[in-house]
Amino acid sequence: MKKLIVFAWLFLVGVACSSDDNKIEKPFEPRQLEMETILQGNDCRHYDISTERTFIVWEDRDSWELFKIDFNRFIPDFEATILNEWVVDFNSEMVIVVLDQQRLYGGYSIDVVHVEEDVLNVVVNIDQVLKGGINAVLTRPYHIVKIPKLGKPVVFEEL
Repeated sequence: MKKLIVFAWLFLVGVACSSDDNKIEKPFEPRQLEMETILQGNDCRHYDISTERTFIVWEDRDSWELFKIDFNRFIPDFEATILNEWVVDFNSEMVIVVLDQQRLYGGYSIDVVHVEEDVLNVVVNIDQVLKGGINAVLTRPYHIVKIPKLGKPVVFEEL
């Protein structure tokens, strides 16, 4: 009987002393996020003297509505395309806008290549797939995508 009590006591002590503190947490692994192109082109009529690329993140409906009104003046068929084809649920999605600098020649693009979530940020990788042509025409390429909303800051990286 004493042996049974001793074994039971040792078992209880062993269970009570076991801890999850010794478990090693698996490190966060970056993952690529799904994205959907809302609109992409190079015929933005929003010409200015900007030599910088412009990056915009819209996470709420009010800001998006203002954006749509503004861009409807600059991008042909913008509102018709948005209203007829794309719905953004701002509870779970956000919109990323990349505007390239003004170009003096056609044939340029600006492209959201992929979007990745890392430990601290959402990283939007952009590139210029089309490098321009010979037609002398003012353009300002743009790419507008929607991605899942994660509550992390958005960082833009040029490839």
